[in-house]
Amino acid sequence: EWCKEITNEGIKNYIPTSLKSLILESNSKINKEVVKYLPQDLTELTIYRIKLENEDIQYLPSSLTMLELRYEDKLTNEMFKYLST
Repeated sequence: EWCKEITNEGIKNYIPTSLKSLILESNSKINKEVVKYLPQDLTELTIYRIKLENEDIQYLPSSLTMLELRYEDKLTNEMFKYLST
């Protein structure tokens, strides 16, 4: 069973800034705003069903060397321009 009680606020306030790898899957308490609260030194990130939009990509940590996006139906090729910002 997935961690269904994790929230955006929990990630914002309690996730270790030293964390290097993370897998996030949407639940009723996590949404696309969560990308604004990720540790800036994160190197690996997998996201499932968070309903990201192209503009949300700009908030991902620039330290990422691996990014896996699954079931993110709203993303288009336009998202790539946000990866370099």
